[in-house]
Amino acid sequence: MVRGWCGYILVGHSFGAMLVAPYLGKYPEKVDHAVLSEPGFLTTETAMKYMTYFASKVSNKDLSYYFQHIKAWFEILHINSPDEQARADYIYTHVGVSAGNKPRQTEYYCNGEYATGESVYWRRSALANQSIQNLAGKSEFVSFDANGRPEFHFTKGVENFNRKVLFIASECNKIIGEEIQSIHMQSFPNAELAVI
Repeated sequence: MVRGWCGYILVGHSFGAMLVAPYLGKYPEKVDHAVLSEPGFLTTETAMKYMTYFASKVSNKDLSYYFQHIKAWFEILHINSPDEQARADYIYTHVGVSAGNKPRQTEYYCNGEYATGESVYWRRSALANQSIQNLAGKSEFVSFDANGRPEFHFTKGVENFNRKVLFIASECNKIIGEEIQSIHMQSFPNAELAVI
């Protein structure tokens, strides 16, 4: 959260934007404006779209996937770890998110490639990813229906936040880009979308 000339502005990207939405719903009086840059999903509807896509990516494992996994495990033996999560983060980034220097989810990126030619991430938090999964049943924002399917309520209460919310989407992102952000915007009374 930053203090701007017009009050407090809450800014979040990806999972950070997924955290901004429930904060706005729970504490609408504490924030003057918000920027949500491509939140992954905020509702059950958008979560199911994302999870269906992601399941198709992880189910198509060929020999290169297994080779990358074995290679990453050998590489973590040489990590001089600044903390106990460093090795798990390395595996998560180099096997779950990337395949070598190519993104596993190419539809996120322009031309299906990292803009820099390789992932700019060294630390993608495996701990944060596990924490999201552990929220189910322990949070007012994540629950299960009668059939055991997850339901997501990150937009709970956001109808009470009447100030401006700017959504940002990349025109290249075919997973959580303009289409998904247009759905997210419908939960907010004063939302605008910028596509870059």
